[in-house]
Amino acid sequence: MSFDFPQETPLIAMLNVHYSRASDLERPDFLISNPPVPIESYRDSFGNWCNRFVAPPGRFTFGTDAVIRDPGTFEMGDL
Repeated sequence: MSFDFPQETPLIAMLNVHYSRASDLERPDFLISNPPVPIESYRDSFGNWCNRFVAPPGRFTFGTDAVIRDPGTFEMGDL
């Protein structure tokens, strides 16, 4: 994701795989940013990984990349 911020902007991004699927990851899904900024990660009360950081003024890009093993099946409750 890319944004143009007019000033420093605090953000919370929730782009990581849920912790219940972490063992299915082929590699870690770290959040990266350009330009690089300090990122504080924590888990919320629902088990989601959250990343808190401050975007600098100007063009700012952040994202994550993941490869996950999944059998492709679904539970009937998902219909």
